[in-house]
Amino acid sequence: MLSRIIPYWVLVFSIGFGWFILAPLVEVIVSRFNVPITSALSIISAYGYTMAILGLLAGYISAKFTVKASLYSSALLTFMGLLGRGLSPDFTLFLIFSIIAAIAYPLAIAPVGSIAEAIFKERPHTFVGISVGILFLGMSIGSSLGPVIYELLGFRLTMLIPAILSAISLPLILVGTKGYPRYYTRSLRGAFKVGMVKNWYIGLAISSILVML
Repeated sequence: MLSRIIPYWVLVFSIGFGWFILAPLVEVIVSRFNVPITSALSIISAYGYTMAILGLLAGYISAKFTVKASLYSSALLTFMGLLGRGLSPDFTLFLIFSIIAAIAYPLAIAPVGSIAEAIFKERPHTFVGISVGILFLGMSIGSSLGPVIYELLGFRLTMLIPAILSAISLPLILVGTKGYPRYYTRSLRGAFKVGMVKNWYIGLAISSILVML
């Protein structure tokens, strides 16, 4: 069982770590790229926005195809986004690759319920709680160690540390999800209702406020 869930946990940890390692380095980003602080903060907020805007799309991918397709996409986008972000010579590219990495967030989180139902049938909520906890653990460690890593390695290498972590998660996801059973495939029948999207602005507001805090 662990061989199937550890790759997923490594992925969500790398997403959280790559996300909040930026939080204590906002002033560094402002100084390095000579941009307003609002522009630097928009990169951190992008993760919340993508979850609010693309959450249903991520659920659609899991339902229409398989959970594996969603996780493959998430792992690949995380690696591409974080690597490109770390190598970006200017703020425009830094922002673009940051958004690519942010898109991976809902793709990884949306199918967590399906994974829990398939692997932890008796205690699915436990798996969901642990998975979300690991995401926040990655966020807290990234936020805590960001300044230390920056002081030791400088900005470029600090941005590449999350890319290295995501590079580890990518093959783990590719190999670790091969044994996922066929019943991970979901049907779209009855999955969407108009009422599900009419209050989209609530999710957007919550994401924005949480990132701001």
